[in-house]
Amino acid sequence: MSKNRSNRGALIALVLATSAAGIHGCKAQRTHPYAEFDPPTKGAFVIADDVVVPDPLPVSRDKKQEVHWASFPGTMLTVTFDAPSPFPKLKCEKNVCKSGPIDEKAADNPYHYHASVAGSAPLAEQKPAGDPTVIIEY
Repeated sequence: MSKNRSNRGALIALVLATSAAGIHGCKAQRTHPYAEFDPPTKGAFVIADDVVVPDPLPVSRDKKQEVHWASFPGTMLTVTFDAPSPFPKLKCEKNVCKSGPIDEKAADNPYHYHASVAGSAPLAEQKPAGDPTVIIEY
């Protein structure tokens, strides 16, 4: 089995799993399926350059939530925000990036960012339009 085929299989499984979670995650007052879950750390999976699940990613400043991005093992992940970044202590190492705390001055929404993965075969020729997004909730 080729790398592209196995990566596509992983992508399909991830999309199906997140879709299934979204079916039961919506409530009347919250419109995003991931908004129901409020752990201290939000997780996001970077499948390919700027292909991130979930997107958009709601993060609560009041709950002092942080974000951990991860890509496939054996890859190098970088996450960058245009200035000013809502995460001034963002650090990446190997296939994991950790946001650190949200900047107290972060006010503008949404925050678009770039997620780049090096060392993996491209999954597909098509890429969704636009950059992934973090939405700071209060």
